[in-house]
Amino acid sequence: MIGAYGTILGQHQVNIANMSLSRNEEGGTAMTLLTLDTAPADVVIKDLETIPGVKRVYCMVLDS
Repeated sequence: MIGAYGTILGQHQVNIANMSLSRNEEGGTAMTLLTLDTAPADVVIKDLETIPGVKRVYCMVLDS
């Protein structure tokens, strides 16, 4: 999964600033939180959603 995220983001020139991985319980559903240097375009979100095993992709943009 990490490689798939990186490949898609790299193809779209989106840099990963930070990545956190977690599960809801041991052996349970995995979750990845990415902090990106720039907000991804809609096409990037759609491409991430095509990764086998990905259930949902959310994008939150914080203004500084």
